Amino acid sequence: MRPKQTDPSNARIALRVQQDVQALLKSKNRCLSQLISITEDALRASMPGSGTSLESLLPSFDQRRLAIFRAIELVDQEIARAVPKAQVPVDRQGMKALVEEQQKLFHSLQGLDSKLIENFEAALEAGQREIAQQMQNREKLARFKSQAHGSSGEGLDRTL
Repeated sequence: MRPKQTDPSNARIALRVQQDVQALLKSKNRCLSQLISITEDALRASMPGSGTSLESLLPSFDQRRLAIFRAIELVDQEIARAVPKAQVPVDRQGMKALVEEQQKLFHSLQGLDSKLIENFEAALEAGQREIAQQMQNREKLARFKSQAHGSSGEGLDRTL
């Protein structure tokens, strides 16, 4: 039996598709790197004492992340369309390196997201404690007013 001969034009097409998939994987990795970068920026900005409020940080952070996730989704769709066309053996080392890099980027992003969530939760808890403290202060002031000058405390308000 003779080895199977492949049509040279099909081989060229498959090679081109393979190159396109590698380029798409590189593009996806660049998107992941950008995602890591903006997450690191948000993490620094969310640290206690940074002077940045969550209200000012979250809208732009969410918009930037959403735009990158949409780009990644488009890249994934292009990869899914291209992969079935590749009918020749692929450059396993090149693809393996790109996929390993992608896994490292995902792992890094996951760690950053966990830290960012911890910072957001800490800021939320601090905000809740502050609100509770303000409510207690209002209650104390209302009790003081009612005990000092009748039930409404209007006399004390005028005095103050």
